[in-house]
Amino acid sequence: MNKVKKYIVRLILTGVIFYIMYDIYTGHWGLRSYLNSRGERIRLTKEYNNLLAEKMKYEKDLEEIKTNPLFMEEQIKINLKKGNKGEVYYLFSEKNQNKSK
Repeated sequence: MNKVKKYIVRLILTGVIFYIMYDIYTGHWGLRSYLNSRGERIRLTKEYNNLLAEKMKYEKDLEEIKTNPLFMEEQIKINLKKGNKGEVYYLFSEKNQNKSK
């Protein structure tokens, strides 16, 4: 009878330990939640940095518009490919030339 009690106690303890380990991994404060939250935080940080760079670019363009009245006309010609009637304009694209020695 003593062996049966020990077996049942060990079985229960094993189940409790397994449940605790499972809860640590999958629970609300568990490892899986931490890893998911960490990945989400990294993704949001990258998105925030991209949006911040885009905001700074737009602020620079806004300052350029305020200081240079021809900037708006130039941007319309470049982005919309529209010019005044009878006007000829040329668009030059910059090529990235990396020469390796």
